[in-house]
Amino acid sequence: MFGFVTFAALLLTAGGQTEGGAGAGMQPAVGSWMCSGTFASGTPISANATFTSVANGAAIVSTYDDVPPGQYHAAALFGMTAKGAQIESLIDASSGQRSFHGVPVAGGIDYVNDDGSDRFAYRFGADSTLDIEYVVIKAGMEHPVDSLHCVHKASAAP
Repeated sequence: MFGFVTFAALLLTAGGQTEGGAGAGMQPAVGSWMCSGTFASGTPISANATFTSVANGAAIVSTYDDVPPGQYHAAALFGMTAKGAQIESLIDASSGQRSFHGVPVAGGIDYVNDDGSDRFAYRFGADSTLDIEYVVIKAGMEHPVDSLHCVHKASAAP
């Protein structure tokens, strides 16, 4: 994910909980992950990601940290509105806070920026893996930035 230095603090409160828990779309992601992949240029990237259920299941808090030499760090809050719409609030040093709405898709969920400028795709594998793709959207065209394949840290141990 495009590199920047500082980790931003996440100071948000989860809203109304609905059937299935506020983070239902991201529930399969709960845990700690080791991720590796590439930028669109082919340059390799590695990262650690965590997803933690909080507020009695009303939300999922996530942190994402590139492994050096990568420099991107972010925090996110996944939840639902009182009407059941899935949402993500992401904070990073490069863009500040951004709001996304969830779109369930086969095998996962896409979070599209409310202004339509970018998208995160999360896909959950039958083998308990997680694939994350980040794209920027310009003039209706998607431009891949990076993609990662993640395994649970417990499963990744030799």
